[in-house]
Amino acid sequence: MKKYFLKYKKILFLYGLVSIIAAFLSAGLAFLYKNLTQAAIDKEFQKLMAIGIFGFFYLIIEASFDYFPRKYRSKIINNIMLDLKNDLIKASNMKNLEDLSLDFQKEMKNKMVNDLESIKKFLNSLFAMFLYGSMFFVSFISAIYIQGSLTMIMVVLSFIPFLSPLISKKILSSKKEKEIRAKGKYLEEFDEFNENILFIKISNIFNIFYSKLDKLGKKLRDKSYIYEASLGKTYAISYGLGNVLYSGTWIIGGIFVYKDLINLPSLIAMTTLVYTIAGPIQALADNYSELVSSKEIFLNYLNFIEIEEKNERKLEINSINSITYKDISLSFDERIILEDINLSLKEREKYLIFGESGSGKSSFLKLSLGMFEKYNEKIFVNNLSLDKIKKESYYDKIYYIPQETIIFRGSIYENISLFDSNKNIEKCKKALEEVGLDKFIENRNLYDLIDKDKISGGEKKRIDLARAIYSDKNLIIMDEPTTGLDLENENIIADIIKNIDDKIVICVSHTKNEKFLNTFDKILEINNKKIKAKK
Repeated sequence: MKKYFLKYKKILFLYGLVSIIAAFLSAGLAFLYKNLTQAAIDKEFQKLMAIGIFGFFYLIIEASFDYFPRKYRSKIINNIMLDLKNDLIKASNMKNLEDLSLDFQKEMKNKMVNDLESIKKFLNSLFAMFLYGSMFFVSFISAIYIQGSLTMIMVVLSFIPFLSPLISKKILSSKKEKEIRAKGKYLEEFDEFNENILFIKISNIFNIFYSKLDKLGKKLRDKSYIYEASLGKTYAISYGLGNVLYSGTWIIGGIFVYKDLINLPSLIAMTTLVYTIAGPIQALADNYSELVSSKEIFLNYLNFIEIEEKNERKLEINSINSITYKDISLSFDERIILEDINLSLKEREKYLIFGESGSGKSSFLKLSLGMFEKYNEKIFVNNLSLDKIKKESYYDKIYYIPQETIIFRGSIYENISLFDSNKNIEKCKKALEEVGLDKFIENRNLYDLIDKDKISGGEKKRIDLARAIYSDKNLIIMDEPTTGLDLENENIIADIIKNIDDKIVICVSHTKNEKFLNTFDKILEINNKKIKAKK
């Protein structure tokens, strides 16, 4: 947490400075009203007018210092929020591939949508407490200067609102957490509904999803109501006790005037200061409630994005010329997926990993991508074990084609080059031509946006292959590139793969299309958890 504040220490200093000035100006109003009242009682018209004119300009300055703390507070908080968002994204990049599950993705979204909202409230409350704390301190010293005994009575009464949030500390914290989690579950279900709305409508299962969302919505409503009602109780108690304080100041102050312990102008000053003593105390109590309820969420967020510093010295590679798997038996929870893997894959050769669904083909690809950390010491790239190679360096030499083609929001060029800033238009055109998408860009600018809903399945696969050609990586890994394609499109994909030279190509598939199978130099079949050469 500390590093985020230190990064903006200059703005933090300015916020502290203007908050303290604002506190002095606010307390100064009491002395302005005191002198105005005294001049009126003394029938000193010229003095009254002079103080009135001075007071006019003073009030303008005092009002402007209501703005400056808000300005600098907003600047610091929004900068910190941006850093927290960026660090969340960076943290995802530092995670091992095997950790990037669907649950992880949901947690990421929950933190981005829900947790950051609570953290912003936490930061607003934290900075507000400094401002209100400054106002209280300056007003307290000013009140002591005017009448010490009355001040102490005021302060004792003013601290009563603190009892409410202190009592409800643990209750508020747990209720806020429950509300956040309920909101997360509702959004997860809504995302599933929203992403698959066409299928849901055609399959006539809308009512099932409506019922699910209604049930989760009611849970969220109830959790929100319980939290807000509990928070409202603390606010109501603080507000009521504040009103008792204001009235009590006049009553007790009246007694002090009656006993000649204070004069009327000083009493007016004290009743003005009570707003800047009790008001900040009430605000401190309210913000304390928000701090308590959001602190745990903030700490959990910081723990989640914390990047563990590793002192390991790993090596970079310039290319991938060979990949060797030595004595690997892949298993999870004592269930064997693949056993006795001993393979050597060399450059300029294309390998097809063939097998039925569930045979372990995708697991082999994940193994090749280094997703299973404990097996990396048995995978050798250019005779160097994968666990000794920097992951960034390894992935920089790989192009991976997933089962489902990902079309990003962006132009044709950005989607083919994967946002390459070098603007190599000719290279992009050549890649598109090599995969037979020259007609796709006919009469179109490469900077035109892609509409993924207007691209066929075959075109999407060819876009993936165009990316592979553009990237010019040493190793191309393909996961079921012909899934969902008809025979004609399978044959087109086969022709494109056949023309890829100077690479190691690893492709998993369960197709029985002879033309596609004959594209590869070697076919490795997975059968009974073992990988054996078929061709």
